[in-house]
Amino acid sequence: MKRSIYTGAVILLIFLFSGCGGVSVPDISMLSDSQPRVVSVFPERMSFASPYERIEIEFSEPVYPDSIDSKSVVVVEAQGEESDEDISESAIEGDLIGRAGRFHVSDDGKVVSFESLDPYHPGEYAIVVTRLVFSEKLVPLSQNPVRIHSPFVSRFIVSEGGEGWDGSHYPGETSPSGGGSYKPAPPERPSYLVINEILYDVPGVDTNGNVFIELFGEPNKEISGYAIYLANGDDGAVKDTIRLPAKSIIPDDGIFLIADAKTGSSRESFVEGANHVENFDPQNGPDCAILVDASGRVVDALGYGDVTSRFVDSGLPCLEGEPAPRVPAGSSLSRVGGADSDDNLSDFVTLPMPTPGIL
Repeated sequence: MKRSIYTGAVILLIFLFSGCGGVSVPDISMLSDSQPRVVSVFPERMSFASPYERIEIEFSEPVYPDSIDSKSVVVVEAQGEESDEDISESAIEGDLIGRAGRFHVSDDGKVVSFESLDPYHPGEYAIVVTRLVFSEKLVPLSQNPVRIHSPFVSRFIVSEGGEGWDGSHYPGETSPSGGGSYKPAPPERPSYLVINEILYDVPGVDTNGNVFIELFGEPNKEISGYAIYLANGDDGAVKDTIRLPAKSIIPDDGIFLIADAKTGSSRESFVEGANHVENFDPQNGPDCAILVDASGRVVDALGYGDVTSRFVDSGLPCLEGEPAPRVPAGSSLSRVGGADSDDNLSDFVTLPMPTPGIL
């Protein structure tokens, strides 16, 4: 079936390039120029990742969204003795079974993100992008233009215990002191962390890099693998997830600012000073933002508007106490002086002028 899809795409390309006259094979250089390939991947090759790592793959050409699934982009546990060539061959033959998860394609079509439904267990994993990924022009991926079926392969490591990655040493390497094997120390987690401010609605379009969520916690502590679930306050359905990547450290001032990405970008935002940027779109209410740690335990929850569902569909609490008020477009909800009485209505006020990155 996969081979027939590929063959059909090639035939279609020949037809499109041939125009109304006689059928002729398109110039190979024209196909090569429009052929998608992977230009970067996160986590980087052989770097450490968290059990809840969000994978991001950047392509040279916009990809066809309907071609992105668990068969075209495969994340699979790799056996240590397997080479990239072995994994590539398995991908070409269609023998790889990838992890279940959620895919997202950026507005410009060049960045694909993947979130596994289950946490990664300790071990080595392969990210395999196959020829079943097509560009918007229906040209199949080939990482090496000389080999028509060439997939992209990269790897990352989840360390023993599920935590403890620092990207500078790998299991089995010599330790900094020169003896034995090196095992990274577990990250130091904050003793306190709260949702401090949220701008969830702006005049006009909300999804163009203007909304933000501000966290406040113990400085210089690591929150890699933490997540914020954005849920519908009417039925508890989780609509979006923000997952913090490796090396997410709370700055000296205690503020960790998360900003929505501009349309067509995955790294740039109109919110200045952001510590993490990704595409997300909080609903305008009634809704909830639930902050969880790397193991999925609830750290904080904020509900706003006329919330009717006190729990999200996974059973986590949607809010604390009574919901905070719904605010006008352009205003933010801000915690009052760091107060945390476990009641959203008491702890949050409306700010007509949002203050991202400022206590």
